[in-house]
Amino acid sequence: PYVARIAFLRGAEVVRAKWTAVRRRLHLDPSIAESAPNDLRRIAERGTQVLLLFSDGDPGHDFLTLNYAHELAQLQRLATFHMPIVADADHTFTSVHARERAGAALTEHLLAYHA
Repeated sequence: PYVARIAFLRGAEVVRAKWTAVRRRLHLDPSIAESAPNDLRRIAERGTQVLLLFSDGDPGHDFLTLNYAHELAQLQRLATFHMPIVADADHTFTSVHARERAGAALTEHLLAYHA
């Protein structure tokens, strides 16, 4: 019962998010004004390097990919947009190894684009 309830709630959340993304994309609902990807695109198109560093399975990454899959695909084509995923890490990079991998990804980015 518990697992079925969680699966149902998660499924309903996915359906709601997909429907909202369709309505946003087709401009069917003017009350859906939030558009993080559009803001990120404007920043990246101005030439500013954008780095979104996520842990594998991070809820924020899940939110973006669930709600803005099309927009993220477009963003990832920009040379100024980067979204690396750190494997085997939790949301706050709790373990030492996760922090080391996050630090390495950040250092690599900074050296590549700001050195």
